[in-house]
Amino acid sequence: MTSKESQIIGQKYSLLSALYIFFIYELLALLSSIKGDFANGILFFIEEQMTLSALIIYGIYFLSFFTLGRIAGYRILLKGNNYIIVGLLFSLLTAAGTFIKPIIELKKMYNLTGLYINHEKDAAIRSAYVVITIGTFLIICGWMIAVTRIKKKYPIS
Repeated sequence: MTSKESQIIGQKYSLLSALYIFFIYELLALLSSIKGDFANGILFFIEEQMTLSALIIYGIYFLSFFTLGRIAGYRILLKGNNYIIVGLLFSLLTAAGTFIKPIIELKKMYNLTGLYINHEKDAAIRSAYVVITIGTFLIICGWMIAVTRIKKKYPIS
């Protein structure tokens, strides 16, 4: 197996995994935005997803799975690195890159609230923590699925 073949294999499985996890995450986001009125909930969801910051975050998400997937394929298939360690390392890198903007916004919100009680900002901070936690968990699951598929499909003989 050549270096290019291993990179293409890693890219393929990581992007498939990223796509599955993206659909699960978007389905959870859609279900959480639909509270009472179904039609208004979907319209609000679409409006929320088409912002520039959301599109940038999605671009970073898929780009990180694309580039790190190539590296993962090379490391697992040719170098023989432990696939679990590679998956955990790349999941943390992907989560850090994907959630850097929400974390910065969360820090700004937290600094604005200070010691004063502001229920709207407190609710926004709690929901941001939930989004980051669930997103990081799904990214870890996505990378574990990807590296396991790479390892099982093409075992080193």
